[in-house]
Amino acid sequence: MQDKMMENFNEQTRQFLEPMRKLNSMMLDNMEKMTQQQLEAMKRYSQMGTERMRTEFKNQLEALFAEAGQQMTDQAQKAGGSAAKSGPAKATSKSSTGNKS
Repeated sequence: MQDKMMENFNEQTRQFLEPMRKLNSMMLDNMEKMTQQQLEAMKRYSQMGTERMRTEFKNQLEALFAEAGQQMTDQAQKAGGSAAKSGPAKATSKSSTGNKS
């Protein structure tokens, strides 16, 4: 009789706690789905940030190379202009400077 009472008690306890077990299971499933969505959102934000940094880096490199190219062009023009103003270089040699034998 005592065994029957214990079995009865255990069964009633299981029935009483069954809705709570289902609720906990559903909550865990929802938490898992929310965590998965948050991880996917973080991944997308990370990819967006990385892409933005790449774009900005590319733009800065292009600007840097354009500026360097312009500076080199300007320097080449100045060097070409100063060479044209001074004329051709005069050739001098030691033998023609009055050293007669």
